[in-house]
Amino acid sequence: GNVTVLPASSDSGFNEAVIAWTKQKEMKRGFAVYLAELYTRNLVSQTTMLGIVSVVLDDLRVSVKTPKTSAVEEHVDALARFLFAVAKKVPIRKSVADILSVPRPECPSLNMKSRFCLEDAAKASSE
Repeated sequence: GNVTVLPASSDSGFNEAVIAWTKQKEMKRGFAVYLAELYTRNLVSQTTMLGIVSVVLDDLRVSVKTPKTSAVEEHVDALARFLFAVAKKVPIRKSVADILSVPRPECPSLNMKSRFCLEDAAKASSE
């Protein structure tokens, strides 16, 4: 729910916002990688892992169709990066392909960076 968005570079709090934004990105990416490693070592059950991925996919399906704002685009990017981080461990190819098949005008919050990340996740998926 708490998404850090970069303000204009002329904003007085720009430097602090860049630091917060970078920390937020690294924390989210780190969580996904850590969770994937726990799953690989059987410390997180398949049921739990697939449940988490299902929640992320459901959130992504809704979020990409949400009207475009900086915060929503940042959220979509975080979800895409999560899916990319776990793609080699869980079968997500079909679900991601279904999201990518939605016509672009219906997905205002799915920018090209996130789209490419999802395409890479689908290619890397364990399916």
